[in-house]
Amino acid sequence: MGRPGIAGAALFLGRRPCKAEPRKALVYTAVALALTGGLTACTDSKRARNDATWGDKPADITCWTYGVENFKGRSTGKVEYDDGGRISFVDASNNRYTTIDGDCRVVYMQPSK
Repeated sequence: MGRPGIAGAALFLGRRPCKAEPRKALVYTAVALALTGGLTACTDSKRARNDATWGDKPADITCWTYGVENFKGRSTGKVEYDDGGRISFVDASNNRYTTIDGDCRVVYMQPSK
C-alpha cells in the first residue's frame, strides 16, 4: 500500500486538515488594512487643517544634527515636509530653495484673528 496523502496523514494523526488558517489570515489582513486607512485619514485631515491655517506663512526654523545647531533662519512662506523627515523651504536671507535633513523645529507666528 502507498503512502497516504497530506489529508490522509492528518486523519492518521487524529487531526482534521486545517482550512480555517487562510480565512484567519484574511481577517487579520482586512482588519490591518482598515486600521491603516483610518489612521491615514486622521493624519491627512490634520495636515489639511494645518495647511489651511498655516499655509504660506513665514516660519522661524532651527535645525540640529547630533545635538549641534546647523541651521537657524526664516522661511519666506510654506515649509514642505517629506516622508523621510526632510524639510524644504525658501530661505528668507538669500531667497534660495533650501532642503535640510535633520531634527528641526518650525515655529509659525499665530495668525491674527
